[in-house]
Amino acid sequence: MLASTVVLAGCIGNTSQPVRVPPSSDSTTNTATTASKTFAIGEEATIGGIVHKVVSVQQMDVIPASATLPEWEIIAEDTPAAAGFTWVHILGEVTNTTKEPKTLTSTGVYISDPDGNQFEVSTDTTIYVDSDKSPIYISLQPTQTIEWDGYFQVPADTTDLILVGNDLSFLPEGEVRVDLGL
Repeated sequence: MLASTVVLAGCIGNTSQPVRVPPSSDSTTNTATTASKTFAIGEEATIGGIVHKVVSVQQMDVIPASATLPEWEIIAEDTPAAAGFTWVHILGEVTNTTKEPKTLTSTGVYISDPDGNQFEVSTDTTIYVDSDKSPIYISLQPTQTIEWDGYFQVPADTTDLILVGNDLSFLPEGEVRVDLGL
């Protein structure tokens, strides 16, 4: 019954996005299994058999046309962040050490600020990211490590950003945090 309630709550308001319970909430399921350590860029952060690693982070106001993939060069153009926002470009890796296939989606990695605001990977940057590296949807087999590449829009005046990665379960039971140095 609990799973039905959570799934239905995520569908309210004509959204297909699952509802995430912020770590500061009173949900005992989420807070009891959330890793308390904050990892650094380059460190491996493990939760529930999934290893997350941030390889590099870059902040920019404009994604330059020069970042466009070769197959999209005909429509290459600079892509500025929305007014009051900035882009955060992250290259990451995820490893599945479980015995079951997993799927990395936009709910598996996201940026969070100190107020608990959550920023998902942009779906408007497909001309800059190979589809097999976009953390919108990547299949991950047991023992497999994949690289991912994502652009996130965050408020320009936000500081102390972290990348949150979870255990890639349908109803995540834990998460790790990586300090982005921004």
